[in-house]
Amino acid sequence: LSMNLRLIKSTWGAVQPIDGESIDEYWQKLLSRYKAEGYYGVEAIGLTYLDAGSGQPNMTFLNKVKEAGLVLVPQVHTCGGHLTSSGYVYCSSRSVDEHVASLEAQLGQLKAVAEVVPVPIVNVHSGHDSWGGEAEALAFFERALDVGSSSGFKVVHETHRQRTLFNPYVFSRLAGAESLGALRVNADLSHWVAVCEHLFDPEGEPERDSFWPEVLEKLGETCDMIHARVGYDEGPQI
Repeated sequence: LSMNLRLIKSTWGAVQPIDGESIDEYWQKLLSRYKAEGYYGVEAIGLTYLDAGSGQPNMTFLNKVKEAGLVLVPQVHTCGGHLTSSGYVYCSSRSVDEHVASLEAQLGQLKAVAEVVPVPIVNVHSGHDSWGGEAEALAFFERALDVGSSSGFKVVHETHRQRTLFNPYVFSRLAGAESLGALRVNADLSHWVAVCEHLFDPEGEPERDSFWPEVLEKLGETCDMIHARVGYDEGPQI
């Protein structure tokens, strides 16, 4: 099999605008730098690519992405992604129905975004960690896969804390489900290291981590995106 590796730079953790710098100048400088560094595209959350008030495309940002010659990888947070008086809402519900409806609505918003800049893939923080790998998680992903397919976008679901795929054991159960054969993931394994509080070492700790090679094999079969991290045993996300 041939593989086409493309590098995407996230706006998460990016330097903030300096005093006196307009938002146009900020995005032009930052995105031009990403392009010069060899990145194919930029990943951003909804508060960046959508107008927070109207939910319509944020043309200031999107035009700068287009001018820089980059593509956009939108990040979607089901039952989240918006601001309230208390701050950013990341995940506000554990209802399967509400998470499915939220996914459908946010993918719908992306159709107008994709008319401005190319959207080759959508990265979704999906569902709720309380579902584990049981009936609720299975029901959510069966419906989420249908929603993603109907949207016309290529959708991946991230292995992220607070979300359904928050540890390797849940992922392994769900990835092995016959009804989820179309599941595609974004592997950010630093979250699994943080949740489980250790690196996975089947050679050094065979009694503890003998399951890991099978998990890696399933990841290889389902993974279309990777979040690369720099870290160490007790700090996997520095």
